[in-house]
Amino acid sequence: MNLKADLFPYPVLTPELDDYLDNNSFDAQINVNPESFGVISVSADFKLDNQSLKELVDSGNACYALHVEGVASSYRKLWVNDEDQTFIRNTIVEGDIRKKLQINAMVIANADIDNYSNINFNNLYYDEDYVVTNLKKGDILAFLPTKEVVIDLESGHSGTESIFTVAPHECRVERRHYCFKSSYRSIFYI
Repeated sequence: MNLKADLFPYPVLTPELDDYLDNNSFDAQINVNPESFGVISVSADFKLDNQSLKELVDSGNACYALHVEGVASSYRKLWVNDEDQTFIRNTIVEGDIRKKLQINAMVIANADIDNYSNINFNNLYYDEDYVVTNLKKGDILAFLPTKEVVIDLESGHSGTESIFTVAPHECRVERRHYCFKSSYRSIFYI
């Protein structure tokens, strides 16, 4: 899922917009590695330098999140950090994905937040006393550009196999005759 920076009706911290004066104060180091046969490890270490957003995370009103999506499959998960942790670690079974993953690192509201303000709102767009009156649980507060990862599946199971198997088959046709009230019918069996 490629997030579009201009789809939000409130300021969002992202390097793609200048809603915040410190629009580069959120970052995540994302790693995708094979862990064992058929298992892929996804990890993210978050860094947040925006004080108001950091206070929301520290208080539990916001959390770090990874939205992980298989581009050519129906795999779609939202992982959030545990309390007091600035990282997320999880695994994916190779059969759940099809070569590509899109990963979005975010800070999302973990509860409804009323009257949110931030001293780093860009004063070109927002007054000094600007307040976001109501943020709902799950609203995105910060995000990074989508990271697309191509998975090299060495196991031979790319997850893209067909549900059909084509194999040579020796076919024998067998003919049987049946009598139905004095008329003969031939039925062929394969």
